[in-house]
Amino acid sequence: MSHQQPTGFSRRRLMAGAAAGTALAVTGQLAASATAEAAAPAGGHATGDAPRQVAGRKGLFLPKNPPTRAVLVYDVSQDIAAQDWEAKEALLASVALQGLINRTGSVKVYFTHTPQEHYWKPFAADVAALEDGLIPAGHSTPRLDRSKKYPVLSHLAATYLNGHTKGAVRYPALSDKVVDGAVTAAVTAAGQLDLVPLSPAVEAYLKAEGHRITVREDTTTLSDNVVAYHWAKDRFLGEHTNRSFVGQHSFTAFGGGVDDQVPVLYDYFVSHRAFVFSLDANDPEQAALIPDLLNPGNFPVGTPVIGLPVDEGAGLRAMQEAGYFFTIANTPNTTVTSSFEARPAPVPAARPAKPRTDGVYVAFYATDGDSVGFSTNYHYEWWRKAGKNPVPIAWSFNPQLVDLYPTMLRWRSRHNAGGAYELVADFNDGGAPVPQDARTAWSDRFRAYLDEAGSALRTVNYFYLEGTEGGDQVSEAVGRDLVLRKYCGVVPGDARTGAYTLRDGALLTIDLQGRTQADATVENIEAAVREAVAATPEGEPCFAAVCVGDGRFQDIPANVATVAEALLAQPDGRHVEFVTPSVLAATWRAHHDRD
Repeated sequence: MSHQQPTGFSRRRLMAGAAAGTALAVTGQLAASATAEAAAPAGGHATGDAPRQVAGRKGLFLPKNPPTRAVLVYDVSQDIAAQDWEAKEALLASVALQGLINRTGSVKVYFTHTPQEHYWKPFAADVAALEDGLIPAGHSTPRLDRSKKYPVLSHLAATYLNGHTKGAVRYPALSDKVVDGAVTAAVTAAGQLDLVPLSPAVEAYLKAEGHRITVREDTTTLSDNVVAYHWAKDRFLGEHTNRSFVGQHSFTAFGGGVDDQVPVLYDYFVSHRAFVFSLDANDPEQAALIPDLLNPGNFPVGTPVIGLPVDEGAGLRAMQEAGYFFTIANTPNTTVTSSFEARPAPVPAARPAKPRTDGVYVAFYATDGDSVGFSTNYHYEWWRKAGKNPVPIAWSFNPQLVDLYPTMLRWRSRHNAGGAYELVADFNDGGAPVPQDARTAWSDRFRAYLDEAGSALRTVNYFYLEGTEGGDQVSEAVGRDLVLRKYCGVVPGDARTGAYTLRDGALLTIDLQGRTQADATVENIEAAVREAVAATPEGEPCFAAVCVGDGRFQDIPANVATVAEALLAQPDGRHVEFVTPSVLAATWRAHHDRD
């Protein structure tokens, strides 16, 4: 496939576009001994409660699991078919077991048809990854007893429970009112002590299957997040705690219904012995505990907190003020995907469109900010379906996937619709840490990931949340051609329009227009472009970066094609071109250099 960057987009190219998606055949089979190899105890258990130390691998900043030779593929569809709280508890147990199993060895457990944030049955990105070669290892499917209520959990328990765990940690039944801190305390204990976290219902299920389970820890009596935090910190913030990242999760945040949050990242938490917490900074007592945890005595400044935030307001601010930052991550199989090494393919430099004084240059941007799950699921689906000559679209991509899922970045750099699709680096939720030393650590980390990604990540999205200090400094430090500002833009009628500045002859920044998530309707996208044009003085070209949704609520390519057709049909006396953000920046510079 050609990687030539387009300079613009015309009506002829729009009409030539067609949706297409080709599934690749699954290749590679495991030898019959693979299951036995994975099931064998890892060995080296210390006596007593001290967890064994495993020589893990270090990524650029985040830990990586040992290299993978083969994967055992488990379809969890039947386990989660009931779509109720107990099904989520069964999945939690399976994912935690996955983390313990995948901590060592070259044969790993890999799940397909996993749920995603707010969806029990999203696009099966985990299946597509096998088809597209993103899991470059042999794979086979263990035979499951489909008469079981939870066939995957039953098979994992029968195969691995005795060899890879020292017992269980009991946590309270999940619900929209569960004490989240009691659950995350159990997950912390599971990683530290090689335990499987079990709800009362799942514990009863496994005992009914004949398993003898020793409950080593119990968090069901932890009455609130404060009590749970102190319980976990007193026991498990110690010499075996991973200091590369901190985990956070909540089942009650952002709706908190049975269809909402899922524990798909728990394999990474457990495998790498993370300290996992849940604190709501809207409550002063809980807010005071965030700097008690996040301080240089416990974790280096600039360390990421990853998972799911309790909220995106007070919680993020408290972390940033303490010197840390947050990344939303709802990505399954991270103990597998992080185990591979891959470099992205080079992407040719952007060529500017021909600058015209009557020109309108529009870069469409699909984003839910830093969310890793959107990059690896929803956006991945639309890239696979890209037809020939689609309208150019930029898509957010978290550069920490350089550590967590390097083959995804490589695939996207190679399959970018002939250069029409472009990745934009979106590092974290909110802004940079506030203290100067932490902000420097943050920007150094961001820059290192961008350097590793090379030409695959040419532009950056940085939110500039209200109250965040040092935004301009951070933007300049990352050293990219263009910085898109804000999470999403403005609704039609807002007086603010795109701002374009060139700092020190190098850095161009632009405010996003339009809306993301469900507000990004065809009508709002078109209105945002036309408002940007109307706000541009006559005789001057218009440069607009416009949000077009997050990819979960809408068919991004179809909506963008509809908007592009409408703008080309009624250009209001302007010459309209659709470009990627890097082409937008190159064209802006070409216009100003000419002046």
